[in-house]
Amino acid sequence: MALRADPPPRRSRRRRAARVRVPRRLWSPPGHWLLLALCVFVVAVVLLFQGIASHTIGASSEPRPEPGAPAPLATARPILRAEGGRLVSDQPPPGRRVALTFDDGPDPTWTPRIAAVLRAAHAPATFFVVGSQAARHPDIVRMLLRDGNDLGNHTFTHTAVTEGPVWQRKLQLQLTESVLAGQTGRFVRFFRPPYSATPDSVTPRQEAALAHLVGDRYLIALANFDGDDWQRPGVRSIVRHASPPGTTGGIVLLHDGGGNRSQTVAAVRELIPRLRARGFELVTLSELAGQSRAVTMPPVPGAGHARGRAFEAAVRVAFALITAFSALLLAIGILLGLRAVLLVALATHHTRSTRRNPRPAPDEQRTRTEPS
Repeated sequence: MALRADPPPRRSRRRRAARVRVPRRLWSPPGHWLLLALCVFVVAVVLLFQGIASHTIGASSEPRPEPGAPAPLATARPILRAEGGRLVSDQPPPGRRVALTFDDGPDPTWTPRIAAVLRAAHAPATFFVVGSQAARHPDIVRMLLRDGNDLGNHTFTHTAVTEGPVWQRKLQLQLTESVLAGQTGRFVRFFRPPYSATPDSVTPRQEAALAHLVGDRYLIALANFDGDDWQRPGVRSIVRHASPPGTTGGIVLLHDGGGNRSQTVAAVRELIPRLRARGFELVTLSELAGQSRAVTMPPVPGAGHARGRAFEAAVRVAFALITAFSALLLAIGILLGLRAVLLVALATHHTRSTRRNPRPAPDEQRTRTEPS
């Protein structure tokens, strides 16, 4: 008879169990959840960028001054710099010189046509570009610079710059500056606020906001003569409003983007010879300000140029993703519509065929299958 070993005491069994370590189970989400989260994040970022680029996010336009409101810059020349929280002008008298300026471009249709008119007439101009548009059309920006035109900053999305958080308003200028630095290898020091015109339309609150915004980095360039071409009033009206009434020149405000600018193209073609026939000289904004291009458009250091090119590439990729997502959503919508039409067609066919060939009742079907 075999002897049975006594069981180990309970205390030794507890110690042995305590020495056995049970590995913790780490939570590891399935791969498809990680992929879904990444896709949602990318879509959210792209939608945010689209909202900012189309200025449906953030301030939209400047509030119009009330009639009779104070105009602290009414007697100032339109090229201004910030000093002590105010805007002051050191611009020399324009004499018989006129600077043609164009806002809201570059536009792939109208900017090249206006540039061709200027090139044929050997007339320089200044183009205040919107950063998001410049990122889409870098070849047009470089063409303008090769033709001898000046470039200016008109914010990244053509949004108000006297309303909203300061960081957001400064970002509008910095993003456009980065795009132009990457495309041209130069900084731009002229800035024109969107929705602005002549100095007498600037209120005291707007003056303080603009002075704080530009600091000592930019020169604000408003206008003496507003062509009102954005309203498309007709070529004759544009030429009349853009022409100096006397013998003193100044800055003319026109537009090469933001809509159909066929009237502007025709007006510029007619305006240039008229101005020259009256003895006016067409110059860039740098010449009118008495500054060299090295001051108003200084070269960018190598590192800054590389950063600008990288940012420009990122903006173009973002626009490409927006286009791709839009096409994808359109394709999904079309497929869903075709699926709904197909389901309705199949359901209608099934209903009609069932009515023509009704199924036999269960008892009748059983009788047919039983042997006689």
